[in-house]
Amino acid sequence: MTDQEFIFFVRSLLNEASEKAKFWLDTDIEAYKKVAISIVNGLFWNHLYIFKKKHIDLTVPSTSRTIALPAGCQKVIRLEYAETGQKVPYIPDDMFFQAAGIEAGTTVYGWGWEDGKIYIFPQITTELTDYLRLWYLPRATTLADLPDELHPLIAVETIMCGREKDEKVGASLEIKRNRYYQAALKSIILSQTQDQEAGAEVGREENWSYY
Repeated sequence: MTDQEFIFFVRSLLNEASEKAKFWLDTDIEAYKKVAISIVNGLFWNHLYIFKKKHIDLTVPSTSRTIALPAGCQKVIRLEYAETGQKVPYIPDDMFFQAAGIEAGTTVYGWGWEDGKIYIFPQITTELTDYLRLWYLPRATTLADLPDELHPLIAVETIMCGREKDEKVGASLEIKRNRYYQAALKSIILSQTQDQEAGAEVGREENWSYY
């Protein structure tokens, strides 16, 4: 959908054809849409990353143990050595302080999190240029960032985000939300795998609700 088509679709769900009613303004829909995009992107990230992922090569500095994530990063999918593609081990929280005590060296053995940044084990003594490759899912901020299959669900979420504005929003939209969720899930999984068995597995979960 284009942005204008999206507004028209949302208004069709609201039975409010235009701004003339002066209740749901286009600016209201646009504001709630931004929140809805974030919600839907979070719900589907583990399917979206397969065909939406990006990568960037990272330089490991000798002056710091942390590396900032790229702008617009929603989820880190994988950290690997750029030269070989081998996965860099993730250090879980319960091993963090023990691993932090590893003597400084010239090779990265693992990574963890610190203040939303990648924390390298051990401290590196000499800068390593383009040493690591980060695969990540970019943050979705517009309709164009997400597949068309998700747009109807985003429309319903847009209205649900505005429930405090419109107390008339009721159970029928809850049903629509679950239906659009299931339809989008089936479509995206099948487009990834082209596997009819995968589609059958999803089909057996018709009555499942994500809320």
